Amino acid sequence: MIKALLASTKTQTRRVMRVQPPTRIRFPHSDFGLSRSVADGIKMYSQNDHPRLPKHPTDWDLVGSVGVARDAGFPMRYRCPFGQPGDLLWVREAHGIIDNREYGGTLSAEYHADTDAARPGGWENEPDSPDALRWRPSIHMPRWASRLTLRITDVRAQLLQDISEEDARAEGIGDGGCLSCGMPEPCGCPSPLPSVRDGFAWLWNNLRGPDAWSANPWVWALTFETLHANVVSLEGSRA
Repeated sequence: MIKALLASTKTQTRRVMRVQPPTRIRFPHSDFGLSRSVADGIKMYSQNDHPRLPKHPTDWDLVGSVGVARDAGFPMRYRCPFGQPGDLLWVREAHGIIDNREYGGTLSAEYHADTDAARPGGWENEPDSPDALRWRPSIHMPRWASRLTLRITDVRAQLLQDISEEDARAEGIGDGGCLSCGMPEPCGCPSPLPSVRDGFAWLWNNLRGPDAWSANPWVWALTFETLHANVVSLEGSRA
């Protein structure tokens, strides 16, 4: 995924909502959904006004059988915890720290995605040399070492399986090419070609477990642009 960010072929990401709205599995005779909330400070006198009123950038209201959900203790409003359009998210990735302070230098970082080892099975295989760079997992990356920043441009709430072919491409699946041969389409591979959406489903299960796709949870779908800079240098330039 870091390679896809570097190549600007990944412009969306999805994160499972920590608090899930109610489902028909739990309430068989009720319908539920999420609708973007009306912007702060705007009064809505009738539900018929909702389509034409300005919307909140990160908040979504539960719609449908809200009385049933309220009585069961479900929240009526859901807020994206990752931010709103214009906010910046700094990217962590597998890395190594080089310390040259003993020689009058500074701390610097190298990135695993830039090396030949950045392939399946290569992560754990470190050289035997005691001077070899030690790779660290992304969770341990310090903020100063981040080289990529995501500027959020849109936030949506949706069921995972509502992802479209276009959105699956935006998730970095296929890098714009055929999922069979990797060449730009049309590529000459016999039909039917693998679906990019199916490729995303496979990746989702691979990362989260074999039943993660079929669970079809509500997710936050974030669209962003990738900025090749540390977040500190960009914090004064929010949209």
